[in-house]
Amino acid sequence: MKKYVAGFLAGALFTLAGAAFADDIQSLIGKKIQGEAVVELNGQTLDTAIIIDGKSYAPVRAIGEAAGYDVSMQNKKIILDEKTAATATTPGKGTSVEEQKAKLEARIVDIKQRISDTKKLIAASESVINDPTKDSAGEENFLKMRQATLVEQQALLADLEAQLEALE
Repeated sequence: MKKYVAGFLAGALFTLAGAAFADDIQSLIGKKIQGEAVVELNGQTLDTAIIIDGKSYAPVRAIGEAAGYDVSMQNKKIILDEKTAATATTPGKGTSVEEQKAKLEARIVDIKQRISDTKKLIAASESVINDPTKDSAGEENFLKMRQATLVEQQALLADLEAQLEALE
């Protein structure tokens, strides 16, 4: 379980870079993720953000690309470059139906993987809770949080599938 949490935190920290937040990122190590929130732009779901100590940490790539920037990473820095006027688009506007379908299909694959991972984490929490030889202090809270996350992920999947169906 610690590997999953550590892996998730490492991924979250990887997406959060910049000189202004360098000190804050150091202090996130070892913190518990309190929840997730869906990030939307003009009614279209972009990705999910994590919540730690009441602050939300949003995915830089999804937001940067939605704002019309090219996003890259070099030497532990996330770089946002303005796209040329010919290539800048807002999600759902100015893109072809095929491009929108491809993006939605990729998001659906991603959310299905997240659902699968969350189900494994729920099973692991239930295993710890049901094993009398293991210390399950606090594990009930993790289980409830993961179950709530699973419900949110399943709702997001249904929404994405409905958006894809509307495009067909």
